[in-house]
Amino acid sequence: TYEGFGADLKKDKARQMIYEIGSTGLRYNVAPKDYANKRQPATNELMSEEYVVSQMVRKASKAWDLYREMEFATLITSDQNYVTNPLVAPQYNYYSDVYGSGRGAPVAMNLAGGTVDHFDLFGNVYDTMQEELDKAMSTMTMAVVLCGKSFYSARLEIEKQEGLMRDVRGPIDLASMGVPRDNFGAGEGNFTHQYFDSHDGFRYVRYSANIVGSNMIADNLAYAVPLGSDKLFKRVYAPAQDRENVNTTAQEMYTWSKVDNRTGIHVAQESNSLLMNINPKLIIPLTASA
Repeated sequence: TYEGFGADLKKDKARQMIYEIGSTGLRYNVAPKDYANKRQPATNELMSEEYVVSQMVRKASKAWDLYREMEFATLITSDQNYVTNPLVAPQYNYYSDVYGSGRGAPVAMNLAGGTVDHFDLFGNVYDTMQEELDKAMSTMTMAVVLCGKSFYSARLEIEKQEGLMRDVRGPIDLASMGVPRDNFGAGEGNFTHQYFDSHDGFRYVRYSANIVGSNMIADNLAYAVPLGSDKLFKRVYAPAQDRENVNTTAQEMYTWSKVDNRTGIHVAQESNSLLMNINPKLIIPLTASA
């Protein structure tokens, strides 16, 4: 009979969570005094309003790039969304929200241990990541370890030592192949930081960015991240709260400008978004310590 096939496949249990989306903005002004009697650097050409505006546009674009980088770095290293002022925009811990408790200590990789099978240790990390991807019914395009400076150096040294013992397979002499130290923007991934690819399945990236006075990743820490998963990062938006945009489909960025004959051009930009990690266990913190 129909009922004779046993119990139904269990459904996932969902919880409703409500998150507020904060607002971040910047503004700049170009006044006649900014280009009056001034020449463009290394030229004899007088500055113009258009020239100064173009410089400010580039500066604003860079500021937004750094802000987005801060968002991802904060989310990866702390499980929290980045906020400039907690009194204005709420901050959430997605790990505790999803799992009901805080994240445990980073996985100890003991990079200084001379008798440790590091490829086995990192293989276990890779297996854990793959298991979490399977649970989430997702895949990845690349497994990456974002490393602090000393973690990267220690892991690279291990890779170089392991390379000395690699077997010769076919026409390729792996023992004589050097481990790349510098790859700036080359190859798959288009990383702007140093990286190398290992036979353990990971790409190790030396992430030494310093945006607000301290390194985004501590020197002896690293974070294993599955790139390309559709069950990891999500960004949600809210519309600007003005007469023109309220209750409309949200945009990634809003820009307003006004012109005054004396005070010049005034530009304001606003972004109302929240970067979320919907599956925090896909990120695995690591430490170089034992």
